[in-house]
Amino acid sequence: AGQITEGWYGKVDATWQGTWRFAAGVRYEEFRQASLAIDQLQFDPAIGQAIIPPGGLQDAVLITDDYYPSVAVTWIQQSFMGADDFQLRAGFSQTVARPDLREISAAVYIDPLTESRIVGTPGLDPSDILNYDARAEWFWSTGDSFTISLFYKDIENPIETVQAAGTDDNQVLTFINADTGEVYGIEFEFLKDLGFTSKWVGDWINGFFVSGNLTLSDSEIDIGQKALSLTNDTR
Repeated sequence: AGQITEGWYGKVDATWQGTWRFAAGVRYEEFRQASLAIDQLQFDPAIGQAIIPPGGLQDAVLITDDYYPSVAVTWIQQSFMGADDFQLRAGFSQTVARPDLREISAAVYIDPLTESRIVGTPGLDPSDILNYDARAEWFWSTGDSFTISLFYKDIENPIETVQAAGTDDNQVLTFINADTGEVYGIEFEFLKDLGFTSKWVGDWINGFFVSGNLTLSDSEIDIGQKALSLTNDTR
């Protein structure tokens, strides 16, 4: 088994009159992956090698290449909406989630948490992802900040775990490419410097801060007719 990723990228980033910032780029990647499970019972002593079944090598190899663009526009203001610096940003990007080696390997292993048998699916396709987001950011001279973000992801051929043929006492899980998937939500993030409390607790508090993140998200995957007798084709 093995993976090789080769690529290049370019980016431009420009600010106009201190108010607008434009950033755009593109990434090119060529991805090569192979995972071939050898059956020792197919060992041929005459040639000293394990025989690969017809089509086995072709199913074990994945070679893809593509371009992944991104663009973002930011509106920048000072002393706006109660903040020393305010930024409103919108962005779009395209990326990919590729199957890892365990998801395409025909070898069986035991999951240490569920104790279920898991077997990969040779020939899984990568998942192309379109990302959309909008972000409002407030910054203060004290170092405090507050951010609200909205995001949406549209996923083609998402990789999903499903139950394969087995028994109640011997469950088998595998992986398939579903039809479509989407993820969307809202995110809150903040940072508050605690230096303002030094007049009550002392200067030792300078440099300490409190920060946090809260993300509320929802997702849905439409598996379609690609798996055996699933209870729910939509999750």
